Amino acid sequence: MNIRERLSKSKLYVITDSQMIGNRDIFNIVEDVAKNGADIIQYREKNKSFNEMVSEAKEIMKIVHKYNKIFIINDYPLLMKATNADGLHLGQDDILRHRGIDAGRKLIGDKILGLSTHNLKQAKDAQRLGADYIGIGPVFFTDTKEGVCKPIGLEMMKKMIGSVNIPYFVIGGIHLNNIKEVLKKGAKRIAVVSEVMKSHNPGKSIIQLQELLNEKSN
Repeated sequence: MNIRERLSKSKLYVITDSQMIGNRDIFNIVEDVAKNGADIIQYREKNKSFNEMVSEAKEIMKIVHKYNKIFIINDYPLLMKATNADGLHLGQDDILRHRGIDAGRKLIGDKILGLSTHNLKQAKDAQRLGADYIGIGPVFFTDTKEGVCKPIGLEMMKKMIGSVNIPYFVIGGIHLNNIKEVLKKGAKRIAVVSEVMKSHNPGKSIIQLQELLNEKSN
């Protein structure tokens, strides 16, 4: 199964955040997450030097690939190239900074390209311009990232899911206590940050999330 086929079957996408883990070891967390059922792990780091990010991301990628999971770099094409990660994820601001989706694609070649989308137009444009997958959200309020847009809500989420044929992951304030609301509106794939990064038992959180996603699929 090639990586795009694996992407199409993926349901649970986990994003790292070093600000949330305190003095816990990121490598242990990633191992716990990967071995217990996360399908994709994205490395997102904004507050370290490039060399530090390269070193950390390479170690994380070894763990992710040991469990045959997909490893994505957030925002930095050069970091993706330096680590030979499986793909790159860009937000709307990143797309503008890199001068468009086409420019982003040229920077990474045939690697996976994911894009954050916040409305119907962005979702349709991302598919038309060749994104391999999109993030849809934020569905609920989230303080995970600075400057994030207002929540799009469940109804807009549903419309965006219905507007594309490529894989999507709904994101933004999704937790064990509200995931059923998201699933009832038709979502089959989710992305999480704080639900896992802040958990004192990330592996257990992954298992619980996957159980709910699998119930939806059955």
